[in-house]
Amino acid sequence: MGISRKSLLSMCYMREKGVDFTHTVTIGRQSCLLNKREIDLILAKYDPLYLDKGVGIIESMFAKSQFSESLFEYFGAKYVDSIDYSDFESATIIHDMNTPVEEHLKNKYTLVWDGGCLEHVFNFPVAIKNCMDMVKPHGHLILETPANNFFGHGFYQFSPELFFSLLDTHNSFINTKIYMQDNAGNWYEVPSFKEIGKRLIMPPSSRESLMLVVSEKMSEVPETLSVYQSDYVAEWKLPPPAAANSLKTSLLLLVCIKRQGRLFHGEYANGESVETS
Repeated sequence: MGISRKSLLSMCYMREKGVDFTHTVTIGRQSCLLNKREIDLILAKYDPLYLDKGVGIIESMFAKSQFSESLFEYFGAKYVDSIDYSDFESATIIHDMNTPVEEHLKNKYTLVWDGGCLEHVFNFPVAIKNCMDMVKPHGHLILETPANNFFGHGFYQFSPELFFSLLDTHNSFINTKIYMQDNAGNWYEVPSFKEIGKRLIMPPSSRESLMLVVSEKMSEVPETLSVYQSDYVAEWKLPPPAAANSLKTSLLLLVCIKRQGRLFHGEYANGESVETS
């Protein structure tokens, strides 16, 4: 678990889109996987004020520890909590995410950030509900999680459909956006079943694929989550003859993702400008 180059680019982009870092909790204490030069190059490029206001924060981070709290402070965090099963990395909150969080942690944070923990928690439904519960109304949940070719890494790797179906209005979340990393390392927005009317299935690949999930909380999360796969929900609403022929499954190559979806951000893809047409 840690802040990589891709994570830092994501943080730049999310702040640009209005994500509030003021009160942040990370699932697992996040290491910093970048050296100072790498951070300098990214932030100097994407924040014109970095050389004036940010260098001291980064210097302080490397002076204090190998962890990333100072990076979140750079993006506006007033405090950064971390939650973990053990105190082996000095997390501020010791809690087993297989079990529900305590009431005082609910609706507390403007940002809940998981940089690679949830796939290691056996009781995923409880763990993800904990994350949802801890977000304040109008705050954000951001997940960086394995999508493909992480065999043996953790208990799970995830499909975009899971998060489209979970982080929806019936569970008090809106504006869910999902981005996938392609074989060149670029990020693309993944369309949902509701947008294209078919399942989006990535073709086999030998490379690891990551998924970035961003969603905004509207209000209190219901006690029991309602999660059903969206294409089946659409099919259940059709009369039987129509339903029998309604399910569409498509193998969409990455080039189709590029056409159907929108580039995560041309300038943020690989540190170079990328055509989005």
